[in-house]
Amino acid sequence: MQKKTTSRITYAEALGIISGLLCIAGAFLPWLVKSYFFSPEGTVYTGGIERYGLYTLVLAVIAIILLIIGMRRTDKKITNIGIILLGLLIISIAAVDGYDITGLVKGEANMSADIGIGLYLTAVTGIGLILSGIWNFKIK
Repeated sequence: MQKKTTSRITYAEALGIISGLLCIAGAFLPWLVKSYFFSPEGTVYTGGIERYGLYTLVLAVIAIILLIIGMRRTDKKITNIGIILLGLLIISIAAVDGYDITGLVKGEANMSADIGIGLYLTAVTGIGLILSGIWNFKIK
């Protein structure tokens, strides 16, 4: 007997694909905002691609590919585990980079460094991928 495959996308898969696409967008947004006081440089924005954003971009593309492959399969266990692991890696990269950014201002009296919106978006999308993988386990 042949197993049925559905062409309908589930909410969990939609969450994963949206999270992956937003993670790709987050790689191009500012991850670091440096403000120099009393300097003509003013505020400098550093995009994710100039930091660790390239890694998260590649991981997000792999997650989207896994989700698309998983939509065709009836047994989604391996793809869900892969999506959860990719989400954990994305969150880890965002956390390490956030820690690096907070350490930039040590010893600098005329500068402040803040985490940019791209890094926040990347961390949230990592959580979205993890939730997508867990939620997909629940769907039969």
